[in-house]
Amino acid sequence: MLNRTFTTKKDGRKYQIIFDDEGLSILINFNKCKVGEIILDKRWEPQSAYSEREYYYITNLSLDEIHQRKGIGTKCLLLHKKIFNVPIGAGSCWGIKNDDGSHLTGVGVPFIEKMRQEGIVLLESQNE
Repeated sequence: MLNRTFTTKKDGRKYQIIFDDEGLSILINFNKCKVGEIILDKRWEPQSAYSEREYYYITNLSLDEIHQRKGIGTKCLLLHKKIFNVPIGAGSCWGIKNDDGSHLTGVGVPFIEKMRQEGIVLLESQNE
């Protein structure tokens, strides 16, 4: 497990961001209590007959409402990319449930869209 501390700029609160060794789970704790989690699948996509591209795919994205809009989710994804050095993809921004069960709802839709615009998460066309 990898453990990082993140201090928000908005209110100076400290959060523990905990990554499992495989990069499949990111836990967010505040005052030793779980306040959020990001779950990812590791996937491979053929690039040619002889190569494939590896990427992580977000299947669950949650953060208690009181802790949202403080940069925590962004920091989690930036750290994940830095630690594991593999692109991150996500489901459709239209709330449609994909065959694998992943979908974006509520504040997850604009969050992932912003992450795509900032180049942190693959564009939808890049993770198909």
